[in-house]
Amino acid sequence: PGVYEVRFYAPPPPTTTLLTGIVSPVVVAGTKNMGTITLTSGVSISGTAKNAASLPVGNVKIDFFDAATGVKYHVKQNLTSAFGNFSLAVPLDTSIRYEFLTSAVVGQVLVPREIFATASTDLNVGNVVFETGYHVTGTVRTEAATPVSGADVDVADVVTGQTLFTPSDNTASTGVFDVVLPAGTYDLDVTRPAALVLVSVDVNDLVVGAPVDVGVLTMRNGVFLSGTVRDHRGQPVLAADVNVYEVSTGLSLALSSDNTNAAGFYTVVVPTVLIDVLFSPPGPHNVLQKDRHDNVNVSASMTLDGQFPRPAPTS
Repeated sequence: PGVYEVRFYAPPPPTTTLLTGIVSPVVVAGTKNMGTITLTSGVSISGTAKNAASLPVGNVKIDFFDAATGVKYHVKQNLTSAFGNFSLAVPLDTSIRYEFLTSAVVGQVLVPREIFATASTDLNVGNVVFETGYHVTGTVRTEAATPVSGADVDVADVVTGQTLFTPSDNTASTGVFDVVLPAGTYDLDVTRPAALVLVSVDVNDLVVGAPVDVGVLTMRNGVFLSGTVRDHRGQPVLAADVNVYEVSTGLSLALSSDNTNAAGFYTVVVPTVLIDVLFSPPGPHNVLQKDRHDNVNVSASMTLDGQFPRPAPTS
């Protein structure tokens, strides 16, 4: 007796292209006849996983999600074969985000991949090539040397500014993180878990060409700096950028989700020190269109609003 979700997994392609059927909630209080379960037809997406040497890669796990809603589709037999082959049934004419996870691959370290595709008919994507990767590890702690669990690690390519796909990039209960990156130079940011008010920490211009341990990263205790950014007419500004600099060092503080929302509101975590705050409007702008607040003395959570000056007239 109980309440359940019941899933019906059809044989994978090429046997069928039927999607997994899910019935929920199913209330069981005795013998229950669920009647006829009709599975929806989809299309197949197939391909071959290979490494940089064009050798097939087995045991790559493929999870896929609705790109618009983020809902995960349930599927079995979603590992590439010893020959690197995969074939999955996916919804018709739906934008899908595919995660190719390489953590279970044996004998080599490969960079995971994320791919978006929409299939109107059976689709073979050909070879999906995985770069050679390197483990980048570190330990995140508080000022009291307590491990920070659940901190989020984001990595951006210094050259392109693109954020890399790094699945399972939250710190463990020991504060340790482990992400796999290709060779290159990166900025690595660590953001607090929601339950803790800690200042983000970053490692800039990290060169990766071999396994790297960045050591212990300390997240300082922080407070909230919040406010509303408006234009010269007093209207809230969406996607205004907030930058904070520590006066004693002149260095930019790592912030997370530091752009304003549709109401012009922002909130970031900063340490209790003297700071300079710079609000920048979205899109192309020049220094005269920014709003700067110098020597802001932060001793507790506080509000700091911004307002952009009237744009200079164009000739």
